[in-house]
Amino acid sequence: KHSLHSFFLTGTTVLFSLSGCVSAEEIIATVGTDVTLICNYDAKYYGKLSTCWGRGAIPSRGCASEVIKSDGSAMASRLSERYLFMGNLEEGDVSLTIRQVEESDSGIYGCRVDVPGWFNDHKHQETLTVVPGKTHRLRENKKEGKTIWVSSINDHDDLTTISTDTHAAVSMTP
Repeated sequence: KHSLHSFFLTGTTVLFSLSGCVSAEEIIATVGTDVTLICNYDAKYYGKLSTCWGRGAIPSRGCASEVIKSDGSAMASRLSERYLFMGNLEEGDVSLTIRQVEESDSGIYGCRVDVPGWFNDHKHQETLTVVPGKTHRLRENKKEGKTIWVSSINDHDDLTTISTDTHAAVSMTP
């Protein structure tokens, strides 16, 4: 007998079975940005549950290459300060935020929520692909004791950073 629950992921409803079926998503992020991999459960129904996120396919127990773990109320452990729970754990938001992603962060991530009973765990898997950001060539201009770095951020605007001994400013110029 399978009971189905709804899993809400950034505006999309994914149905999965509590018997161990894995729902999956694909995320593309740019180097240097923060990315959040979504995972939620119904904390009002289940109460506070321990959760882990790991790299690689979700094994039959626990998380492969665990990167972060929650005891249901707070973070219990993490591999690096770059891995965070930014949502409200007590409300079932166990989404993983990775700060300043790098290309080496690309791969499969699995979320496991430990639901009591056999074969009841919520499992959610995401494939993260981190792509290089747009590179910018900087030009250095020195005028009146000021160093001006100019970098094109798109086809129309320049991002200008002005640094002096006492202050720095950033402005957009068409």
